Amino acid sequence: MTPQVVKPEDVKKMIVEALNIGHLPETDQDSIIGELAGTLMERATLAVLQEIPAEEFEEIDALADVGKDVEMVEAIRKVVPNVQEIMENAIKTGVEEYKILVNEQVKARLEVAAK
Repeated sequence: MTPQVVKPEDVKKMIVEALNIGHLPETDQDSIIGELAGTLMERATLAVLQEIPAEEFEEIDALADVGKDVEMVEAIRKVVPNVQEIMENAIKTGVEEYKILVNEQVKARLEVAAK
């Protein structure tokens, strides 16, 4: 099993809370989360990669290439001690941007419907 800095259940919890969808049935929540989770994790990973010093990146990349996931995560944590915070902030920012887009889409649909 690949070690994770941010667990999928934590991402789900962040999305549910940020979008205020806890009242929806689990299947509806999962559908919404499914749309977002992959993109949010990519965003979080990119945010972390940008924090890794260039001189450390090659070693970390080499560990990833040979499947040494535990060692890779530990190497990242050594050079980016606040990796958890960086990932969580990237996820929260992504969810907020998603909310803005959804609100704009709803507003546009209501305007069209009102005409």
